[in-house]
Amino acid sequence: MYKMQSFIIIPIIFILIGSPLKGGYSGVPLSRSPELETNLGLYNSSDKVIPLTVDNVKSFISNQKYGTLLEFYNTYCGHCRRFAPKYKELAEDIYPWRRIIKVAAIDCADDNNNDICREYEILGYPSLRYFSPYYLKGDDQTKIGYQIQSQDLNEIKKTLIIQAMNESRFDNYWPDFSEITNKDIGHLIENLPEKIKYILIIYENENSTLGSNLILDFSLYDSIQIRRTTNPDIAVSFNIVTPTTISIIDKRNSNIEQIHSDNLNETSFKNHIIKFLEEKNLYTYSTTEHTSIITFQHKDIYNNISEIIEYVKDHGVHVVYRADLDHALHYALFHEIPKYININGERLLALQNFISIIKRYSPLGKNGEEFMNKLYDYVKINNENIYGNDLENYIKNIVNDNDVPLFATTDLWIGCIGSKHLSRGFTCGLWKLFHYLTVQAAENEETQDPIEVLQAIHGYVKHFFGCTDCSNHFQEMASRRKIWNVASKDDAILWLWSAHNEVNQRLAGDETEDPQFPKLQFPPPSSCHQCYNKEVSASPILDQINWNKHEILQFLKNIYNHQNISYYSLNMDQLENSKKSQMMGNVFSDMDMSFGFILYGSCIIMMIFAVKLFIFRGYRRKSHLNNTLGKLSEILSKIFPSIQFSESNAGYTLLVPK
Repeated sequence: MYKMQSFIIIPIIFILIGSPLKGGYSGVPLSRSPELETNLGLYNSSDKVIPLTVDNVKSFISNQKYGTLLEFYNTYCGHCRRFAPKYKELAEDIYPWRRIIKVAAIDCADDNNNDICREYEILGYPSLRYFSPYYLKGDDQTKIGYQIQSQDLNEIKKTLIIQAMNESRFDNYWPDFSEITNKDIGHLIENLPEKIKYILIIYENENSTLGSNLILDFSLYDSIQIRRTTNPDIAVSFNIVTPTTISIIDKRNSNIEQIHSDNLNETSFKNHIIKFLEEKNLYTYSTTEHTSIITFQHKDIYNNISEIIEYVKDHGVHVVYRADLDHALHYALFHEIPKYININGERLLALQNFISIIKRYSPLGKNGEEFMNKLYDYVKINNENIYGNDLENYIKNIVNDNDVPLFATTDLWIGCIGSKHLSRGFTCGLWKLFHYLTVQAAENEETQDPIEVLQAIHGYVKHFFGCTDCSNHFQEMASRRKIWNVASKDDAILWLWSAHNEVNQRLAGDETEDPQFPKLQFPPPSSCHQCYNKEVSASPILDQINWNKHEILQFLKNIYNHQNISYYSLNMDQLENSKKSQMMGNVFSDMDMSFGFILYGSCIIMMIFAVKLFIFRGYRRKSHLNNTLGKLSEILSKIFPSIQFSESNAGYTLLVPK
């Protein structure tokens, strides 16, 4: 036991109570490479997809001799990640069309690209636009490009063919997609450029795009010209009886050769034409030609994250990282919400609801709370319409005008870090932010509305979440799971937990899944065995689990409690600024208030005794003071059983367990 005299009993109690509680600083700042780049994009210069940025996208698509297929995507969109391999496949397939149509992409998750994605009214991802040759942004319906709705490769390809057929012949290099007419018979080889050696005649059915497809496939070759007809009489004049035959006219002597195909498809005809060109030594197509006009280099941060992954795995699922909450909120405010040119109507109401719950239950420190108050006032005052560009500038101005950071970190995920390129990240962080908000709402009595947080989450996902496919899934799930019938704040916590598990089950084994962080049912048995009424396997299936929802509720409240936030990875400046205001609030807000009043009263009593002891030293007997201290010691011992007092000639001694 440690012994201390009676005149320092109360200071010692304050020292004991004032020791750091959980939720404090839980690790040293990570060393990290300067100017760490987290946004690596879905495409690079090794692909046939040309990656564009805000610096070159307008010059690339405007007033050019070629058309452009441009994908606006978001690296955090799971559907974009699944679509990326298909888009690369399409770019590879139509690579021979590159003189006529180029395939490009721009990442709307990049801060620098915000303005351009908003200007072209990109509201969901992935979004495909076709820009015609000599495109100039105007006021007509094509000012933001022709929107391609389908993501089926065959449909996209067919759309591009039709677009190319409908374009005027801007230059002499533009293919002639027109059908051969009766007037053309006998005059096809007249006025042809000297470099053309052969004319290929294709007979196809009406509404077929086979001929135009082949015209584009061989548009790079100046030694041949491909023409098409759907007229059987004209086809016969070129010795073509069935659509499976191609007639080839030698320009030098008008002799006709024929190619016969067993199948009426592009691949079969293409292979036959390639074989013919090789035999004539005219096939000079280079498959290694580099299309990208951009030098596009990335810093691969995934060589530097093993320390974080090891730390996260060691600490399991029981930790919420401030870095993830801040990063998710920062991305939502700076990217997702301001992407609209105009925010009004139902969308504006969704924004106001979202900002309202962030303001009320914000994970940010004192400065962050002030920031959210200003932002809330801004969106409430502008109650009819908000321009996305104005909102983004307003947010940036508040952030830039503050002397201290409003967000603890915005450069790297911690608990949501991915072990492979573009896995996890924002979607993981957003789920954690949502769970945190539902738990904070349940612990807060400022409002009794049981669905205020779920309503705000639903509105955000519906109107602002960039992945269109994910948003549709969530809305369907919300309707099926009767989100509007949730009756209490605790039920709101469980509703979101159950919905998240459904999403995990749907995406388990998906190509976007991180191999080191598989999508399992949460919490796993290893983390909360009491959350299961029966023994289950290590990887249980949602519909086969007998959950103990009372235990799950307590488990979630413990995890997403503000005291459980870890500040791992934050640099010291950010840590101090965010914690000084938050930590003291956390400590005292969680004390029992009666305990605080007792300490306060005890301190006043001791001060009175101290004054009397020193001022009236000769007029009071020491035993009288000891008697009073004895009574106070008895009271404190009853309140705090772990604290004991020992009486001796020297006074009362505080006994504290080792």
